[in-house]
Amino acid sequence: MRYYRRIRRAFWVEVMISTIDESIEARKYRGKALVSAAGGSDFRTTMIHATMTGLEEDEPADQNC
Repeated sequence: MRYYRRIRRAFWVEVMISTIDESIEARKYRGKALVSAAGGSDFRTTMIHATMTGLEEDEPADQNC
């Protein structure tokens, strides 16, 4: 799965679900550059780990940006 904003922005998130071991990984990119990655055994845990690092310095905090 990939999550994009309707309005194209530099940051986007890719969520990968492994069918082999049922693990989940979330990767956040700035354009083509990987800026963070997190994983877990379920979606909730993965998203908690993915958001623990917070926003990047130049990442907008407003959902309407």
